[in-house]
Amino acid sequence: MSELAKKLKSETALVNLDGFDGYTDEYEGEEHDQDQFTSGRVIQGTRINFTNEATWVDISKQQLPADLQLIVAEVLRIVQKWGHDNMPAEPPIILSSNQKWPNIQAMNEQCPKTEWRMHFGKLTGPYQAQKIVYLWDPVTMNKYSWPTSSNSGMACVSELVEKIAMMRQFKRQKAIPVVKLGSRLWSKRYNKQGPNLIVVQWIVKGEGGTLLPITEPAAISGPGSTTTTQEVLDTFAGVKTIEPPTGKEATNDEIKF
Repeated sequence: MSELAKKLKSETALVNLDGFDGYTDEYEGEEHDQDQFTSGRVIQGTRINFTNEATWVDISKQQLPADLQLIVAEVLRIVQKWGHDNMPAEPPIILSSNQKWPNIQAMNEQCPKTEWRMHFGKLTGPYQAQKIVYLWDPVTMNKYSWPTSSNSGMACVSELVEKIAMMRQFKRQKAIPVVKLGSRLWSKRYNKQGPNLIVVQWIVKGEGGTLLPITEPAAISGPGSTTTTQEVLDTFAGVKTIEPPTGKEATNDEIKF
């Protein structure tokens, strides 16, 4: 090895002494999907929920800030088997992107009644379909997981995925949304609110499809100052905002005068 190569290797080793670059929690022999944000764990970061009072709360029941803006990292579909204590009885069945939902009703009917549980006052089979949305805060780097199995929550996730698919089709880019946690009227009859992930803007990842790297921190002027989500997004390498599709892009046509 040349003296220059030895010097570069030594300098690189010194730079990487903090252990952050290349850090991994994987074990040898562990199967891992490189595209899966969850890295084998269903709940990542802070678990959040949408309450019957139409508020978003964390695991400690503390209400999340109304102005919180989060980047949608991934959506996962699972089938979870629950025990009598309403805790997972088995590892979840994780569905792939194009895999159809299994016949969960048939799966429950094949289970002995001794495995069924009381859920909201009703005897229910142990298997349940669930969607999990993974989000992260570009300001604090906190990760959030929102698992949902309610009709309103499942519909909310489906609608978000549809919006993402449409934007990617129109723009021909791998667009991802920045969302606010909101609510909407779900049942007019019962005046019940459901969750709503409100898209506030669209961004696109840099090359490679990995989570967005920071090039430099957003400037903070001093005590009492705040850094906006947009200011932080502006510091990400390879990130650019995407404008909503034009009429021509949306209809694949244009009006000629």
